[in-house]
Amino acid sequence: MSMENKDIIVYGAYGYTGELIVRKCQELGIKPLLSGRNESKLKPVAYKYGMPYQVADLKADDWTNYLLARRW
Repeated sequence: MSMENKDIIVYGAYGYTGELIVRKCQELGIKPLLSGRNESKLKPVAYKYGMPYQVADLKADDWTNYLLARRW
């Protein structure tokens, strides 16, 4: 499956499974937007893999809409 021209958000990127997904994306040359609620956990992962990030709480509808509309 081609990921060309696809936008990807990895929510919970600082968790165990999230970071595995981020690492695989890096191996495949895919640059997703990393997201999660905790900036102090999210920021180091974003810098480690050189990927953009956005702190967000999916419980808030406005954040969900913002993330889905954002282009990075």
